Amino acid sequence: MSKRLSILIATVAALVLSVGTVSASATPAPQRDLAVPERPVTAASVEATPGFDSMTTKVHKAAPGVWCIDMGYKGEYSGTGCFRNHGDHVTAYDGYADGKHIRTDWHTDYGRDGACTDGGDAGGDDCNYDMRENGYLKFQVELRNGSKLVHETGWYGYHPIGQ
Repeated sequence: MSKRLSILIATVAALVLSVGTVSASATPAPQRDLAVPERPVTAASVEATPGFDSMTTKVHKAAPGVWCIDMGYKGEYSGTGCFRNHGDHVTAYDGYADGKHIRTDWHTDYGRDGACTDGGDAGGDDCNYDMRENGYLKFQVELRNGSKLVHETGWYGYHPIGQ
């Protein structure tokens, strides 16, 4: 079985097992102090995003220890970014082979950051990182056309790493 098919199956399974959803207007998890500016997902921050509509951001806990953000742009689903705290996995799933790609940016409460990017075609990638087991992670999902940012969800988190 190919890596992309395995990731797609795992993503779909996590979405099917979803217990519930949290709207983008819900109060985000308690924020931890960082030296970088915070930008939690709130009704005010999402409504201020250019091109926002009701499909732009859907934040949900897909399964125990798995958090995902579904992203849409101009009323259409674009992709999903997830964080799985067991094994420190960050995923980026692109819903369309349209030349654009999904990137899941992440930042820890101890100053480490990175990005998981899908290959630019429909499908997804699973990025496995080695993170501190006592830390916390926030993430956001971006839609990109090459290196150009098309749309972003805003930061969501902090979620426990390996706990």
